[in-house]
Amino acid sequence: MRYAFFAEKQSAAAYKPSTISSNISSISVIGAGTMGIGIAIAFIDAGFNVTLVDTTEEQCSLGLKKIREHYEKMHEKGRISIAEKQQALSLMSSTYDYGKLADIDLVVEAAFEKMSVKKMIFPRSMLFANRPQFSQQIRRILISMISPVRLPDLSW
Repeated sequence: MRYAFFAEKQSAAAYKPSTISSNISSISVIGAGTMGIGIAIAFIDAGFNVTLVDTTEEQCSLGLKKIREHYEKMHEKGRISIAEKQQALSLMSSTYDYGKLADIDLVVEAAFEKMSVKKMIFPRSMLFANRPQFSQQIRRILISMISPVRLPDLSW
């Protein structure tokens, strides 16, 4: 446990933000659960405007509340200043209206494994994923996709 603690501290101290320029300025994360919140926090920490998307206003509000709590704890522990906390909180928003995603530069899907949600997301998008990790539900959606151009192969 000590090794893990110090390794985490050492790796955090060595972290340097990327200097690669990008045309991405706005990101949306579909799914306000544990994974979606973690992904949103990572993008907020990198300085991106993030819109959290879920199926109801209540889910969106709960996701934003958890993100706010994360930054509150970071400030209370002295890991970020009040200005850094306020900056992070200013970069987040939420919606349950998928129509508001039209101008978003990058959308990351972190929705739960429910076929109706996946069918609403994937047929209108390009899917980047690690193929061996696809669930059976995702495989069925992919089979129904017409254009293989919308399914680039990524491995990591």
